[in-house]
Amino acid sequence: MRNILFIRHAKSSWEDLRLKDWERPLNSRGKKDAPKMADFMLEKVSGLDRIYPSIARRTQQTGRYFQQTFQVPEEYFIPVQSLYLEGMEMYLQQLWGLEEEVNNVALIGHNPTMTHIANSVQPGLTDNVPTCGVIWVETDIDDWSVFDFQRVQLRGYYYPKILPK
Repeated sequence: MRNILFIRHAKSSWEDLRLKDWERPLNSRGKKDAPKMADFMLEKVSGLDRIYPSIARRTQQTGRYFQQTFQVPEEYFIPVQSLYLEGMEMYLQQLWGLEEEVNNVALIGHNPTMTHIANSVQPGLTDNVPTCGVIWVETDIDDWSVFDFQRVQLRGYYYPKILPK
């Protein structure tokens, strides 16, 4: 089985309104939630082969917590321009292009795309994926190029507020 974590970035800061959207960093809550979610997901998924955050600073910062927790080598932490504020098709294209040896992957992005993905996995799952929310799916495909949401099983939908304290 192959595992995919679709992760919405952790809570970001609006403190400096001069920053462009893609420059906004995590705020203090985001810096607390991201490592907590990474630790929680490590109990569920044994490892990650690749992490693909969008180019936004907040997604990369979120991804760094997952990278550290899952001990993903630097060369497999790959920011992707097309995951920044693009639609679900870009996430599918990223998956379709994965190498055969990749089994477990995290894609870190933004709403509304993460909510669209959640509801493509399971219609009616949520009205809104909260910040640092994780949609965990499994698939039994042998070739990433045939990935689609009809061939996945939802293994979990988690976000910081529902985790144990």
